[in-house]
Amino acid sequence: MARVADSNIPATPLRWSVAAAGREFDLAEATLERKIRDAQVFPDAGGCYTTKQLTEAIFGSLFRERLRRLTEEADKTALANQVARGGATRAEGINAGDGAGRGGDDRRHRKFRAEPGRSGPNPAKPGVDSGDYSRPSQVAGQAAGILE
Repeated sequence: MARVADSNIPATPLRWSVAAAGREFDLAEATLERKIRDAQVFPDAGGCYTTKQLTEAIFGSLFRERLRRLTEEADKTALANQVARGGATRAEGINAGDGAGRGGDDRRHRKFRAEPGRSGPNPAKPGVDSGDYSRPSQVAGQAAGILE
């Protein structure tokens, strides 16, 4: 496309210092510097940024957001298909240690699980619940047994 002679757009691409970009985009220099740093945008040899670099740092990248959304939708569909086929359930995927969640060994949480018909810890058998904690005297008695 030919350049119009009376255009206010320079023939060479614009380069912005942080101070000039801050004034143009109405942002404090510290805020703009943080956004640039978070976006991992690097200046040229003169310490200036292109307009594209600044807009990506300030407003984000539409391409990256679309890619992130497509990836999330693909993961969601894959998990739904796996469940529909009788594969892993959501809990299995999270606890399996496959990186889908915190994962790992589920044994560390057993001491907090109540067995049916039981409502509190049994000091004689760690991880096993016993007793009815509805009466304060029983709570105090079991606490004394733990401390002894």
